[in-house]
Amino acid sequence: MFLFWVMLFLAPFNVAYRLVDGDSIWFWVGVFVGFFQLGCFYGPTFSTVQELVPPQIRATVVAFYILLLNLIGLGFGITAGGIVIDLLAARGVAEPYTWTLLIFTLFSLLAIPLFFVAGRRYRADRERIFGSFA
Repeated sequence: MFLFWVMLFLAPFNVAYRLVDGDSIWFWVGVFVGFFQLGCFYGPTFSTVQELVPPQIRATVVAFYILLLNLIGLGFGITAGGIVIDLLAARGVAEPYTWTLLIFTLFSLLAIPLFFVAGRRYRADRERIFGSFA
């Protein structure tokens, strides 16, 4: 639920700083908020993965989680961002980087309801998993 509340509260800042001028104080507030939110992501997700996985396979699952974060998050995200920037630039769109980052930021807001659902199910999932190993 922590990530749900962080993303919900910081969403307006994340969208607004993509639209303001680079000399605005809101741009720098948005940069701070973006890095803060990125830092908030790793702790809860790693601890959740480690808590919900049986000790016998914990290291393997965490390694797989890191692989997927890098492969999908970085590999796909960066490649898709470059493709969108190239498409927008080829169509003559002004500020293709800004629009690409705004599109990706809006797309990332779809995670808010998913974090809410995950937060609501966490206790039940934890009890079910540990009950099956008892």
